[in-house]
Amino acid sequence: MRTGLVSKEGAALVVIDIQEKLGADIIMTLDECIAPGNSFNAAEEAVKRTFQWAEKCRRKHEGSKKLIFGIVQGGMFPVLRYKSASEITSLDFNGYAIGGLSLGEPKQMTWSIVDETISYLPETKPRYLMGMGSPEDIVEGVSKGIDLFDSALPTRVARNGGLFTIYGRKNIRNASYSMQSDPIDPECDCYTCRNFTVAYLHHLFKSEELLAFRLASIHNVRFIINTDITFFSSGHFEQDASGTNNTFANMYNQGMNTQLTILGEKGVNGFLFRNSFKSYSNLYLASL
Repeated sequence: MRTGLVSKEGAALVVIDIQEKLGADIIMTLDECIAPGNSFNAAEEAVKRTFQWAEKCRRKHEGSKKLIFGIVQGGMFPVLRYKSASEITSLDFNGYAIGGLSLGEPKQMTWSIVDETISYLPETKPRYLMGMGSPEDIVEGVSKGIDLFDSALPTRVARNGGLFTIYGRKNIRNASYSMQSDPIDPECDCYTCRNFTVAYLHHLFKSEELLAFRLASIHNVRFIINTDITFFSSGHFEQDASGTNNTFANMYNQGMNTQLTILGEKGVNGFLFRNSFKSYSNLYLASL
């Protein structure tokens, strides 16, 4: 008898089992994500399959203490986004994700679909934009009502020598950093900035030492967290949308290429950020 093969019908159940065993705090349903160039018919089939899997995942998850989020698909077709959002929200998940974006389509199209989709999702539950995490994307997403993001960008950028600072992104491979005895960011309290100079990091990258990737990643992740804490405590999050845009524009023009800046209230759900982010940050700080 053949083993190790899972049918399309059984895949949704396996996905839930795996996430439960991993101890995930938020479990995601199985979905079908198609490329931007696919046809309407292909996108429609993916929406149908995503809903069928969502139903199976919802039933499988009943009785669990974990949270479960449904995922809205629909490609680049507004009518299918509406159909998918209507179907997925009918299952009453703990939160909702917008999937199938940031796959190479023009950025204007991305935000058009986000605007279209988020209007169909309840404001009383977390709304999660999958796969987007650049500084400007997160600010834009929060201003539209997005609460959660995921992205490999901070560590991917770090592995390529890009380091976040309050004065903008530094390419540590540049020769201009070969003799600098300062930390990456004098205001940063991360392990990297407390213990190593810019010149040393430049040397590690030029020598292709694996330690370079780790130290750079530590800094970028910590920089994101510090930025969040700063903006929460400073009260910027309570500003109106126009104030938010002006504040970010001023910072950006001054070279402050920050990550995950949580600014503005108007049009922002902020469900998880307002109620949970401070406690998450405190837990993280306590673990250092």
